[in-house]
Amino acid sequence: MKSRNPSVLKLTQGAAIAALYVVLTLIFAPISFGEMQVRISEALTILPLFTPAAIPGLFVGCILGNLLGGAIPLDIGFGSLATLIGAVGGYLLRKNRWLVPLPTVLANALIVPYVLRYGYGVALPIPLMMGYVALGEIISCYGLGERSAPFCCGTGTSSAPGRTKSKPTHTLWEGNPSWAEKPCRPTPAASRLSTANGGTLPSPTSPSRTPISSSPSARRPSLDSIRPQKA
Repeated sequence: MKSRNPSVLKLTQGAAIAALYVVLTLIFAPISFGEMQVRISEALTILPLFTPAAIPGLFVGCILGNLLGGAIPLDIGFGSLATLIGAVGGYLLRKNRWLVPLPTVLANALIVPYVLRYGYGVALPIPLMMGYVALGEIISCYGLGERSAPFCCGTGTSSAPGRTKSKPTHTLWEGNPSWAEKPCRPTPAASRLSTANGGTLPSPTSPSRTPISSSPSARRPSLDSIRPQKA
């Protein structure tokens, strides 16, 4: 089988992530915009934990999601910038799964309220909107994204660096060279026999008993041995 091209693989992953971000943003559009928003698509910001292709995928997906969702240019630019900052920060913190969504929460909480104030004219206090946006991001990034991270590997346990990995299961097809390197544990009877022989087990090809000859003469007693002797 030919090896995969890493560039093509990352491009495919990024495109798939961007498309999924757009779809989730548009499906849940009523709660994806506004001062009190829970953008379900932000759950995908956990994906930099697994692949760097998620960084451009999330950025492009946020641009397209905001554009198709009817956002103003200020929101398209700075809102997508917040997602980009969060994705890059999450990738840099990928050694700890719990810290990966944190940059996204902070970036959106600090940037989006100013977009709401000066772009959409929302009259709520900036600190209050920061709290609203941060709460929505925590629900999306931690409540949905981080909690689903263990299942992204298909094993139910996280394979991210810094987390305990489940022991891999080796199949006959994959091969497990470690089993051939470990000697078999002898049975108690074999251990006693090894002690009696000076610490060595008899070879299967060299039995301790003298083999019985297969010739007919060796199996049959001679007539002289069973004939009564004359006095």
